[in-house]
This record gives sequence, structure tokens and C-alpha cells, in this order.
Amino acid sequence: MRGLILKDSYMVMRYFKIQIAVSLMFVVMTAVTPWNLYCLFFPFFMASLIPATLLSYDERSRWDEYSRTMPYSPAQLVSVKYIMGIISIAVVFVAMVVAVLVSLAAGWAESIGEYIVQLCFLLFVCSIFMSVNITVMFWLGVEKGRIFYVAVVAAFGSVMGVLSVGNQGALPKFLGMLSGLRTAGLVLIGFLVIALSWLLAIKLYRRKRT
Repeated sequence: MRGLILKDSYMVMRYFKIQIAVSLMFVVMTAVTPWNLYCLFFPFFMASLIPATLLSYDERSRWDEYSRTMPYSPAQLVSVKYIMGIISIAVVFVAMVVAVLVSLAAGWAESIGEYIVQLCFLLFVCSIFMSVNITVMFWLGVEKGRIFYVAVVAAFGSVMGVLSVGNQGALPKFLGMLSGLRTAGLVLIGFLVIALSWLLAIKLYRRKRT
């Protein structure tokens, strides 16, 4: 399992340099303009795409065929993508918290509470987005799953963009209604969706390989 994590980590460092650089730029922008929801959203969105993109690179290099000659079970091959996704989203979450704390210390943000609510909501949304993408790709295969992947990316980005327009948009109003308990509930639901999709993806991939 450690070998699989190292393989995907090397792939992230090799193929995701631009995405990482752009995400870091948005993290810095969050510190300067913490009220900009898009700056908060973009790094989470990029992190949630990493597992599906890794699957695309695996398909291009025929990793699925090579892995059949190695002592890796379907559960391990599926699990490493979820682990990479969880690590990516967790790193972005921590980076965003640091950015908001810097903004608070510099006097650009008034209160950390509302930003933690926004970050937890984005954690919930991207957890579901990542889970659906990975499950579909292991179910339908990378080729067919890529079509779904592109469609979901376009729809997801469009919806989030429309809902977050202005301070009176539907998304800002919804975030304003969230309390600490409701936010914690959303995060728990996101974790539950990841766990269920993880188990489902293992079952689907195991059936596909037999």
C-alpha cells in the first residue's frame, strides 16, 4: 500500500505542478481578500479532481494492466485514490485556515467564524464531488467515466458560480443560515458519503476485474 501511495505522490509532483501553483496563488488571494468565495472554492475544487485525474494518467500508462501482475488487491488499488483525495483536500483545508488566520491578524478579516463555516461547507461539497467521480470511473471505466467527469466539472463549476454571485446570491444566504452544529453535520455527511462510495467503488471494481 505504501508503494501505491508513493507512486501517486510522485505523479502528483510530476503532473500537477501548474495546478498546485495556481491553488497556492488562490490561497494567498484568500488571505488578502477573505470575502471572495471563489478564492476559497477553487483550491478545494482542484484538490477534489486529483483522484480522477490520477485515474486518467493510470489509464494512459496502462497501469491497470500492469497492476494485475503485482500483489495488489482491488481494494488497495481503489483505496489509494481515496487516500490521495482525502490528503489533498485536508492539505487545502489547513492551508485555507492558515490564510484566514493571517488575514485576521492583518485586519483584513473581521471574524474567523464565518470563514470556518464556508470552509466546512466546501469540504462537504468537494467530498461528495470527489466520491461521485471516483465511483463512476471505477464503475464505467476511465474512458466512459471521463465523459461524466467533464460534464460534472462543467455543471458543478457553473452552478457554484451562479449561486455565489454577489452578497445576495443563494449560496451566501445559505451559508449565512449555517450554525456550528449544522456545519458539523454537513462535514459528517461528507465523510459518510466518502466511506459509502469507497466501499461501493471497491465492490464495483472487484466485480469488473473478475
